Amino acid sequence: EGLAAQGNESKEEAVTAPEGGGGSDGGAEQKPSQDDRPCATGLAEEDRQILQDFVVESKENLDSIEVNLVNLEQEPEDLETINSIFRPFHTIKGVSGFLNLKTINRLAHSAENLLDKARNGEIGVGEEIIDIVLESVDTLKRMIDGVQEGLDSGGLLISDVDIEPLVQK
Repeated sequence: EGLAAQGNESKEEAVTAPEGGGGSDGGAEQKPSQDDRPCATGLAEEDRQILQDFVVESKENLDSIEVNLVNLEQEPEDLETINSIFRPFHTIKGVSGFLNLKTINRLAHSAENLLDKARNGEIGVGEEIIDIVLESVDTLKRMIDGVQEGLDSGGLLISDVDIEPLVQK
């Protein structure tokens, strides 16, 4: 429904900061980054709107996950509830990948994989799994807030959130 179907050809390039040298502030910051330093500067209005839609839709998806986590705590074996938590992570993963928001994509993918194991009966849903999913939601919210802040300021579309400890759980 929306973002992934629109103008697939140029969006990844559009949300990524220029790679080459030549800029007075670009050369000093050329350290490797999972997000390739996506930046709102110079985005076309259409690209800004796609990113804004991603922020709004992702927050709605994360809110729905939180509501469903309460249900999952009460019925950890309920496959439909697990699916209703899996699907929003899948959507965030797909759209963030399309928009080249690699760190958001990686965390959403990690949460999706965890839930897929629960869906397939490879792991049981207990307090630890629910805590990891909830921490993933909270972290994704902070990261998506960083995208919004970047859109508002014309700056970077990433936040300095270290997802490694969470991804390794």
